[in-house]
Amino acid sequence: MRTSKSASSTAASFRNAVEQTTEGKEPRSKAGKAIVARNTAGVAYTGSPVQDWKTALGVLEGADQLLEIQRHSRLVRLFRASGEIGPQLAEQWLKSGSYRGAREIVRRAIDQATLSSVRSDPRGVVLMTMHKSKGKEFDGVVLVEGAHASPFLNANRETPPYNESRRLLRVGITRARKRVVILRPNGALPLVGSYG
Repeated sequence: MRTSKSASSTAASFRNAVEQTTEGKEPRSKAGKAIVARNTAGVAYTGSPVQDWKTALGVLEGADQLLEIQRHSRLVRLFRASGEIGPQLAEQWLKSGSYRGAREIVRRAIDQATLSSVRSDPRGVVLMTMHKSKGKEFDGVVLVEGAHASPFLNANRETPPYNESRRLLRVGITRARKRVVILRPNGALPLVGSYG
């Protein structure tokens, strides 16, 4: 498929705007100026990929030429790649405090989801650990915490606030498309609040 002259021109305009901004210059294009103005006004990212995605889309609203990108970005969910993208972006944020490399993370996840979409969704009940569930997606998820083994928050393995365990729990919860049920034994450490 060939790219239209208009699309090629728009892409070149944005590439130039990126180069100019990287060099510390003001971009010449109207869309580039609008994006720089929104960022200069103070865009704050939080490390929550879903919230930060909405914030980034808000920045794009300043450029009419990027409305098509906004529309297409909503299709990511259709590829079932979003279940993989969110945790990877969150991991990148935890490592570096930024989303540097997000483009490659999104591209890999969409490519992987596209390749695996030929496989049919599992039917019935699928039993697996939270580690094995990474990158998969289900209509519903039931997370079961063991009373004597495999607690969600393990004071013998980790100290409060249990960051590693919370990341793993987040992986399990975000596998669900529609509904999550969490079953916990009496006396389990609370998932929220203080541990002192």
